[in-house]
Amino acid sequence: MAALTIEEREARLKEIQARLEEIDSEFAGEALPPDRHEEWNRLRDEQREQQDTVDELRKRQAQVAENDKREESRESGAHFNTFTRKSEGDIYDLTQIRVSMDDPYGAARQLKDNALRAIERSHFPSMDKETAQTNVESVLAKADDETGSLSRRLLLTGNPQYVSGWSKYMKGQPRSASEERVMSLTSASGGYGVPFQLDPTIILSSDGAINPFRQIARVEQINVETWQGISSAGVTASFDTELTEVSDDSMTLAQPSVSASMARAYVPFSIEIGMDYPGWAGQVAMAISDAKDVLEASQFATGTTPQGIITGATGVVTAGTRGSITSGDVYSIEAALPPRFLQRASWVASRVTLQKFRQFDTAGGAQLWIQNLQYGLGRGGGGSLGSPTDGRVGYALLGWNAYAASGITSTLTTGNKVAVLGDFSQFLIADRVGLSVEYVPHLLSTGGPFPRGGRAYFAYWRTGSGVLVTNAFRTYLL
Repeated sequence: MAALTIEEREARLKEIQARLEEIDSEFAGEALPPDRHEEWNRLRDEQREQQDTVDELRKRQAQVAENDKREESRESGAHFNTFTRKSEGDIYDLTQIRVSMDDPYGAARQLKDNALRAIERSHFPSMDKETAQTNVESVLAKADDETGSLSRRLLLTGNPQYVSGWSKYMKGQPRSASEERVMSLTSASGGYGVPFQLDPTIILSSDGAINPFRQIARVEQINVETWQGISSAGVTASFDTELTEVSDDSMTLAQPSVSASMARAYVPFSIEIGMDYPGWAGQVAMAISDAKDVLEASQFATGTTPQGIITGATGVVTAGTRGSITSGDVYSIEAALPPRFLQRASWVASRVTLQKFRQFDTAGGAQLWIQNLQYGLGRGGGGSLGSPTDGRVGYALLGWNAYAASGITSTLTTGNKVAVLGDFSQFLIADRVGLSVEYVPHLLSTGGPFPRGGRAYFAYWRTGSGVLVTNAFRTYLL
């Protein structure tokens, strides 16, 4: 029987992937029945075998083609470095990346090109493919450095062998030699990076339902510990009389910085769940993503490290009647914000506070015009706002977008800061790209040194936030 060609094997891989997606869709959110479970395992084994063979054949093809080019180069007397274009099976093979003394950034370009091709080929369980690809490509464009370190991470953690090995690692199952080899490249710190298709620091899967800050703040992805920036109150210009000395209008520069702090999540589970739930690893990754969003919703609002907006925005407007919200206070807050920051301003408050603002209009504009408190689009820094039922509650208050944030207190008593108005491009969120997970194989009972039939995942990532220009915000103090 004739061996299958590369094209036939790749066609079979597409058939397998389509069937796996069909099974996953049919039994979404539930365990597979025994016959489907058996089919799933059989298809996954065949998929790995076919992919390994395709990768090896493509690698051999590339090596033969490279030898042919070298031979042609020697015969023509040419002496220069060339980069061989990789086949689809070789995009994850970092040993094929060439470094040239004549082009020190050529390797980084190759890494990025391969990373973009890997993104195009990937399947994203937590969101639609087009949205996920756009998010990952945006992060890659902003966060990759001149050595291609983020591209390298995407290629390492997106490698099908890595994804397969990581899934086994999360279940405590043995890995093949090829999976072990690929995974060993990312375990220097003791944990394994989450495949980028599931990594919330890369695919940015939060929908902002309880955490609007990523929608309106300035978000930067970094590969270092601390983001360093420069800010200024601006230049003051003047009209001068004829032949008089111009004033010194030089800017006063500040150097704000935002450091990425470590956040962690510990997820215990029974051995039975790890054995019986085929999609357990992916479900845990999405649960960690949700926990990350909940934590950050609180931290970006009132945290100290990372610094929240309520903590860092020190410009305060005190309620005219302490402990009570009045319509006049809303106008006072807007009047206190400098004009240079007003054009891109947004309000952030708890939903309770925003609903309180809505109750001011009792006579068709007697206190606050009803059209300025409607659900819809205002003039501030956000995009299209949601309806009351779509999970992204949005208002326009005095014409500026207003966002509900669960992290800001909804207790309307004296001494509480209950709302912020400001230019959120001056509130920075710095994400250090990459979330890692360590597998704890046995949980011991608290009363003795004996295992209790449980395992756990220890996940960690790093992010920071902070106000860059305090004058860009005004907080409302009751």
